[in-house]
Amino acid sequence: MKELLTKLGLSDKEITLFVTLYSQRRGTPAILSEQTKLNRSTVYVLLEELHHKGYIAEDLSALKQTFVALDPDELLGLIPKIESETKEREKNIRELVSLLKEQLDNSEIHVPKITYIREDQIEQHLYARTPIWNKSIKETKMDIMGYYDHTFVDLYHTWIDWYYTQPSSKNINLRLLTNESDFEKNVMAKKGYEKRNIVFWDGIGNITYSTWIYGDYTLLVNTRTHPFSIIEIFDKHYAQSQAQIFEVLWDQATK
Repeated sequence: MKELLTKLGLSDKEITLFVTLYSQRRGTPAILSEQTKLNRSTVYVLLEELHHKGYIAEDLSALKQTFVALDPDELLGLIPKIESETKEREKNIRELVSLLKEQLDNSEIHVPKITYIREDQIEQHLYARTPIWNKSIKETKMDIMGYYDHTFVDLYHTWIDWYYTQPSSKNINLRLLTNESDFEKNVMAKKGYEKRNIVFWDGIGNITYSTWIYGDYTLLVNTRTHPFSIIEIFDKHYAQSQAQIFEVLWDQATK
């Protein structure tokens, strides 16, 4: 594993932290400093760097600053992050994911209840989380539902195009309310994606924040003002209550 991580550009200290965190599933900087024998201030910096690179996540629901191991499949989101990604680098990432799956019991990976995604991490997060969101949608037998600010589509339409090429996206119905958007009407609508149902609704007003329900996940997305961000909430009861509210709005908008 160390050889693969070195090929991916991680330093020896970053590798030590990465491997330790995956063996423990989660940990605070203080605990990880004790386990790795690295200086605590150094651990803080390295954890932030690994988080920034997309190799680990931070659990915002914890009382103390806590970092957690990602589900190995989420690391596949590193591949499309950079358009100039080399085939060799892609191969190394896939080998790393396979190796982690062999060594870890994935059922024990802790999923943070609230995760904050910074602007520079949004694209990677969308690609990495797609199969996980889709799995939750199919398990709950729900549609993707909610409402969105049209600026998201303006900025991330490449991910939407990619989404509809994925096997995990097959047979998933999407229902979203949105505000007026020339790009949505003149470009996205003409692509004819099956089961992508978009309704323009004046009654919803000037949406400046997007809210989507993906099974047991709720996403709050800001692409209107910098810094852009995503707040991902993993809570089935919260998602269900949001879905009930949306159903009322959808019925009003489609009458």
